[in-house]
Amino acid sequence: SSIKSIAVLPFLNGSSDRQNEYLSDGVAQEIISKISKIGSLDVKGWVSSVFFKNSNKSLKEKADALGAEEIVSGSIQKEGDRVLIRVELTEANTGKRIWGDEYNRQWGDLLNIQTEVAQKIAQALNTKLTPREKKGLSMHNTENVEAYKFYLKGRYFWNKFGDIFSDSAEANYKRAIELEPDYALAYAGLADCYSLDFKNISQLERVPIAKLYVQKALLLDSTLSEALTTLGFIQENFDYAWAEARKNLKRAIELDPNNAQAHADYGLLLMHSTPDK
Repeated sequence: SSIKSIAVLPFLNGSSDRQNEYLSDGVAQEIISKISKIGSLDVKGWVSSVFFKNSNKSLKEKADALGAEEIVSGSIQKEGDRVLIRVELTEANTGKRIWGDEYNRQWGDLLNIQTEVAQKIAQALNTKLTPREKKGLSMHNTENVEAYKFYLKGRYFWNKFGDIFSDSAEANYKRAIELEPDYALAYAGLADCYSLDFKNISQLERVPIAKLYVQKALLLDSTLSEALTTLGFIQENFDYAWAEARKNLKRAIELDPNNAQAHADYGLLLMHSTPDK
């Protein structure tokens, strides 16, 4: 079947607590991550979609700018131990509603809701899933929704960049690991915090810490695209092991074609290294 292009727009935060912004961003990113595993879909990355957060442009204008035929939009509202998620899949050119649903459930069911949404999107677009793609849609990096909450908070602060935000990201990643000691994504997040110069400590001190965290992440999950990206970045920028960096960054992209950081790091690697080194 032909490749269908789809974009997931940032979800609206419908909660009374404005600090739940991390959740609306995180859910949209997780849906992108899941449906990116479907080979017959050209899924636009978060780095592109987030540009239209709080935008007044029409759905058609957003879709045209992103080069998407279908648009996923939605909102999330968390109040106490309940979470309400509304999702809609729309055909960009006609404005036709292809699919939509509302999930009003216990907070602890958040991970399953995200899986269901990804599966429903695949069904609505008539995609034929391989066994590997089906497994990718249903897989969770953790079953602990509270640990997942702190991971999302960590990623939310990390995406803002800067010393203060890096410290907040680190604190939330560590809290996630306290709740889920084998949380590979949280270890990968900690590795990011030390791989860049946001800690006000010397490269000689922070890079070994970054290596320990990324090695822990890959020990827990050797197919984690985020961890392979950070490992490639370290090998490229500090070890000058360009052949190993190339291998790991290429593998990160194969595992997650929408990993924008892996693409960026790989592009920079090609600029300053030769194919045989």
